[in-house]
Amino acid sequence: MLLVLMISCKKADDDWIPTGSNTFSCKVDGQMFAPKESGGVFSSTKPLHAGYDRRRKLLLVEAERSSQQVSFYLSNLVLAGKYSLGFTSLPYPASTSPISYGIYVQPVPGPDPYNQPPPIRYYTDSVYAGTVQIVRFDTLARIAGGTFEFVARESATGKLVRITDGRFDVRF
Repeated sequence: MLLVLMISCKKADDDWIPTGSNTFSCKVDGQMFAPKESGGVFSSTKPLHAGYDRRRKLLLVEAERSSQQVSFYLSNLVLAGKYSLGFTSLPYPASTSPISYGIYVQPVPGPDPYNQPPPIRYYTDSVYAGTVQIVRFDTLARIAGGTFEFVARESATGKLVRITDGRFDVRF
């Protein structure tokens, strides 16, 4: 009986259709990550942001929690399907036509809360890469959703971070 329940749960997951519910989750090195507002009085950033540039066919999805950020950029996105993450040019916005890539930003705590050191940035590249499976991409309803995973590397130290079990359902 347990096997039947597991199969039916998997089938339901396979039938998932994004609705634009503005949800996002993943695991960062095995630890659950979901966007959350910082709670600061003067905080003006949304913990989950998505945008689509029709001219460049570029989808951006950014999720933040306590200055920790998981994001990906997909270039040449026009249809649902599987897209590779990795880049060989400078990331957006330094490059006006970046290749698809994933990024993880990790804050570095410091003794002075008003003068924090710069965060550590991990990027996918031609060796450490990943995928995004777009389940729904609807430019009329402005909805994108799917799953993702990637391995990203910090360039100075070579340290890796693994982003797994990612899922998003956003309005852009």
